Amino acid sequence: MKEAEGDIRLKSRKVDAKAFTEKRNSRITEFFNKRGISVQLKGNPQNPMIVLNDSLCLSAYAKNFYLKFLDRPNQGNLVEEIKLTHENIKTYPTKKLVELIENNQQTGMFKIRLKNTDLALVGYEHAARDSMPLVNGSLLYPVFGTLRPHLYKTEDMAEEVFDKLKSRYPIEIIQMSDKL
Repeated sequence: MKEAEGDIRLKSRKVDAKAFTEKRNSRITEFFNKRGISVQLKGNPQNPMIVLNDSLCLSAYAKNFYLKFLDRPNQGNLVEEIKLTHENIKTYPTKKLVELIENNQQTGMFKIRLKNTDLALVGYEHAARDSMPLVNGSLLYPVFGTLRPHLYKTEDMAEEVFDKLKSRYPIEIIQMSDKL
């Protein structure tokens, strides 16, 4: 019997992949929020970047319902594995989590900001105006704000966007701290 697209098998039972991912990702968010740490999951929901305080990308990833912490980004060694059970979400020691983050290498993200302001690139308005350059076949109008900025894991990724906008806006690339 063929499984429906978007289903996955776990221990001989079929599970809806989207529902599974949403449940796991909500547990990740709850795990950090219970400890007073602001977290967003960015990028692909199946393999999200875990970003703290709109600035710090953790050297960690989720696999099924396990949160795996690495000693450094990109192919780091496993230093801690936390099963995201309801019990662990409630009782995992905050001090131990903070030590995991502080004692291992994390990545400071990059963002594009309007010079001399606290406003960062948060999105785009798509519309048809003759004076704007085409980006990927669409006309883009940047939107700047203070909440949920676009974050880039590498400076090269930020520079690609920066180069498309710098002629029209007084912007700069800033690197966020790689510390909690």
